[in-house]
Amino acid sequence: MLGHRRRIYSLYKPQESSEYMSKFLQGTIILIIAGLITRVLGFVNRIVVARMIGDEGVGLYMMAVPTLVLVITLTQLGLPVAISKLVAEAEALGDRHKIKNTCRLFKHYVYA
Repeated sequence: MLGHRRRIYSLYKPQESSEYMSKFLQGTIILIIAGLITRVLGFVNRIVVARMIGDEGVGLYMMAVPTLVLVITLTQLGLPVAISKLVAEAEALGDRHKIKNTCRLFKHYVYA
């Protein structure tokens, strides 16, 4: 079991700490900007929708949102992250059969 993990880790080239920090900070800044853009667009969307559907429509929408959030939470369950991890590990080991099986599992998850 540990043998395949050593092979996976040995595929990664050690980076210098300054290069790693630079990439880390760049990724962090990109995520912060993307989060801000998403929040601004969501705020604008709420204003437009509220003006279009009126007070009663907003009330009905707010009654339905908690149920929608619950359903989305239950359908996610961390499976996309687990599937990505499995595919990455199989790719690092060159195991095409495991990649196909994982993708088939993902298709069943999406279409279920």
